[in-house]
Amino acid sequence: MRKFITYIILLAVSFSLFSCNKWLDISPKTEVKESENFTNEQGYKDALTGVYLLLTKSSLYGRDLSYGMVDVLGRQYTSIQSSSSYYYLSSYDYTNQTSINIIDAVWSNAYNAIANLNVLISHIDSEDPTLFTATNRDLIRGEAYGLRAFIHFDLLRLFGPSVINGADEPAIPYVKTVGKDLTQFSTVNQAIGLILEDLEVAEEALRSDPAYEQRSEMTDDENWVRNRELKFNYYAVKLLQARVNLYKGDYPAALTAAEEVIAQSAFTWTPTSEITTTTADTRNRIFSQEMVFGLNVPSLRDDYSSWFSATSGFIKSDYYWGQTFETSLSGYAADYRYEYLTYYDPAAYARYSLKLQQPESTTAVYARKLPLMRFTEAYYIAAECKLKTTGVSEAIPYLNAVRTKRNIMVELSEGLTDAQAQDEIYKEYLKEFVCEGQLFYYYKRTNASSIKFYFGTFTTDKYVLPLPLAELGNR
Repeated sequence: MRKFITYIILLAVSFSLFSCNKWLDISPKTEVKESENFTNEQGYKDALTGVYLLLTKSSLYGRDLSYGMVDVLGRQYTSIQSSSSYYYLSSYDYTNQTSINIIDAVWSNAYNAIANLNVLISHIDSEDPTLFTATNRDLIRGEAYGLRAFIHFDLLRLFGPSVINGADEPAIPYVKTVGKDLTQFSTVNQAIGLILEDLEVAEEALRSDPAYEQRSEMTDDENWVRNRELKFNYYAVKLLQARVNLYKGDYPAALTAAEEVIAQSAFTWTPTSEITTTTADTRNRIFSQEMVFGLNVPSLRDDYSSWFSATSGFIKSDYYWGQTFETSLSGYAADYRYEYLTYYDPAAYARYSLKLQQPESTTAVYARKLPLMRFTEAYYIAAECKLKTTGVSEAIPYLNAVRTKRNIMVELSEGLTDAQAQDEIYKEYLKEFVCEGQLFYYYKRTNASSIKFYFGTFTTDKYVLPLPLAELGNR
């Protein structure tokens, strides 16, 4: 039983997104009562926008659930300074107070976002559809259900045991209600079931998504649904279904969802000319066309400058970058992700990622965008599912498709062993998801006994982050 979770929910009901400017800028300028927010369509739009803004907080996807805490845990950086707030996390010391502060903030802010989604969902599920223009009710409702599943899944991957280590063990509260009732723990399997249930609702609602319909954008009142990559769109739902089912070990279901993402045309490969342009400041470093879901983070330029430098420690030695991208192998050093997305700083004797760098002259369509899901992941999931079900020969083409687009022209052989093919999938996670927070989850899902570039003693219990003390005291 969770008094702490209940407290967060009650705050959401009482104050309705106090921390979100978009949500606050209504009746009057400093606060909004819940009952006033849901009297018209605009109130629902503002409520959803408010959640997206909450997700940009540094304790959530604005840093810690993207390029911050989870990439520190995945050892995407190997030179964290002792003065950094992430220093103890980089060695899996969860008992130091700085680590505790970071972990607790992730938990509390994630459940705050979920609580606000629950307020929105509780209203829209019972709302008269005639209040909304065209398909807007379906879009708002679908995105809200999808986001609730998305956040819960990351909480599960952080605070619950993996399926391999504890499918029937208590994991997290899956909070779907608003009010005083306490939410009990769900087991790992129960939480996965609830996530997939929410995604079923989202999938059905988002069949009216412009991305799903693959129609050109947009007219008049539909302006607010532009930039579907910045909303939890239909294909974000399908990619999350693929992620969750792979985590669960349901390879046929994961493959079906992944192949739907691969087959769509709303999100496409980034043109080579945008990656290799000699005008570095206008380079498309995030490969924006491939971003199925991400956030607009206004502070991204300043955040990047603060964290990716010799003093911050979000760097990796040049030698380790070479190992990551296998630059000693013929044809590998030209990988776009290495050649154009990393930078060697001679002052630091180290290299760091340029993926999130935001020069003043950054092209507008790339600026402030923080990728959270990209469609290359569907290729990796499909490859792993094929490997587990039909064999190497059907898995390798998915990997070669991505490698070719990344300018690795050395094709993998279909004669690899199963273990070698799985290792190639792992290597792609290592290369592709720098600054995107997916590598740690790969290690956890596969129950890896060690983490690359960590040379201390690692035990698999470190895959489960400790619950906040407020939670432990109220079990």
